[in-house]
Amino acid sequence: NTIYPYVKNAQVFQCPDALDSRTLRETAVWDWTTSAEFDRAGIVSPLADKAVNYGMSETLSTGRVCKVDGPCYEGGLDRPSDSLLVADCLQGLTDDLLGRPKRDDAADPWHKVVISRVAFSNGPEDCYTRPDDASCGARQRGSIASFGSKAELYDRQTRHALGSNLCFADGHAKWMRSRQITYDLFAGDGQP
Repeated sequence: NTIYPYVKNAQVFQCPDALDSRTLRETAVWDWTTSAEFDRAGIVSPLADKAVNYGMSETLSTGRVCKVDGPCYEGGLDRPSDSLLVADCLQGLTDDLLGRPKRDDAADPWHKVVISRVAFSNGPEDCYTRPDDASCGARQRGSIASFGSKAELYDRQTRHALGSNLCFADGHAKWMRSRQITYDLFAGDGQP
């Protein structure tokens, strides 16, 4: 909603490789609001009936990973070139920081926790209506190792050849393999 006035093209928010083509109105912004409340929720009208297949970093939007309180700005990040900003995503937000990897401890298990909504962004379109269904990779929490035999199923739910496209806080973008899309990217924590 914030960048739409600069983009002025709702089609840009839909990835041509996304399997889920439901519109924001059809998903009620992934059950966060109702279409009757779109104006109050700030949903710009050109986006209401379009699919949005990208998500922004929830941790940046809340400021949880900044050096200062409030929303993050590039100067508030220690490592903007390593901090996820927006990416292929099953929902509009990448997920929140449940735990933060310790930069000085390479053995910290949080370094291996996958940002599953980004890594497995082509999950089934009804993924979030089946809370106990383990067939949707985007709903899983943990590391690839913890997914066990389901890891291969989740890999088939990637959007771009076993990976996703990510944009970082400094403005650069790159493709990453699903297994590399870990909690380290929430604040550039992968480089102790």
